[in-house]
Amino acid sequence: NRAHFYLTTPLQNSTDAARDGLYQTGASHHNFKATEGIVKLILHKYHVLHLSQDAIAKELGFSQSHISHIITRNKE
Repeated sequence: NRAHFYLTTPLQNSTDAARDGLYQTGASHHNFKATEGIVKLILHKYHVLHLSQDAIAKELGFSQSHISHIITRNKE
């Protein structure tokens, strides 16, 4: 739809993208570092409550692969 196109500066484009939620932030950002508390919560949900990685990811707003990486890295 051509009505959605307009001439803008790079700064305005970035501002619009942030406003529209096009930037990944927080737990959904690929460089997000989980805190010790979040790691403990994930491990508890996985090992004690026997929730699936996918269920944990959806509940906490992570990707399933991030949950898998946390669980694999923290095997006890």
